[in-house]
Amino acid sequence: MKKFNIASCQMNVVDDKEINVNHAIELINEASNNADLITLPEMFNTPYDNDKFIENAEEEKNSYTLKAMCETAKENNIFLQSGSIAELENEFSILMDAEDIIDLSSYSKLKLCFNF
Repeated sequence: MKKFNIASCQMNVVDDKEINVNHAIELINEASNNADLITLPEMFNTPYDNDKFIENAEEEKNSYTLKAMCETAKENNIFLQSGSIAELENEFSILMDAEDIIDLSSYSKLKLCFNF
């Protein structure tokens, strides 16, 4: 049986999408030395705040974040689970390998608020 290593990257997210994406790339590049599959946190490219989700939302077809993550996975010859990325209509999460995107899952979240 082949050994399969998994790395999970944790990161502090700041209020700058480009800085967050570049930081994720640095973490992926470092982890790829010892991992076959790398995971990133949910909403790794934007602060976890509804207003910031709207501000930083991307369209799947021309997503800056998705393009950067695909290129990084390919360059490092790894599988990458990129957490969630705010999309203009839904959220999408990707699992990719060095050749192709294996799965691009889109989903909507319903957040419930209760007053007691």
